[in-house]
Amino acid sequence: MDTSCESGPYEPNLRYQIIAIYITCIVVWFVLVIALRMTASPAFLIVIIPFIVFALSILSGPEIDHGTRKHLFQTPIVTICILIAIQFVVWATQPKCEAGIRTLILITAAVSLALLSLIDIWSTTRHLAIWSHARHGLQTMAVATILYAMINFCSMKARGCI
Repeated sequence: MDTSCESGPYEPNLRYQIIAIYITCIVVWFVLVIALRMTASPAFLIVIIPFIVFALSILSGPEIDHGTRKHLFQTPIVTICILIAIQFVVWATQPKCEAGIRTLILITAAVSLALLSLIDIWSTTRHLAIWSHARHGLQTMAVATILYAMINFCSMKARGCI
């Protein structure tokens, strides 16, 4: 099958590689959740969202085609993350406290993930499809981290911790 074609289904080997991307995303997200201590907050339920998204992507693996990719990857995620991050940086730096520093760490991680998703790789259509799905994983992790930071920050503010 011609992998340079921009329509129709992906070849089976490419589908398996895309599924492997989402399995890798699950592992990376799990490591980030542990490393950023994203389990000790009322916002913990947000952490589950990427696991669900990645699991659904894996389950959809046999149905993935070029049309799916064209519909999914058009959100200006970095712009959204930066606009949200700027506000949180202002809020978090007002009082010098552990909660503010933690929020800055989460925002930095989210913006870093979003920026990594901007890297363009020039290669064959086959590898572009793989990178598009990896980009989707990075963007999903960035959005979930931003949501977690927002909910966690507001929860700490409401409890008087900030």
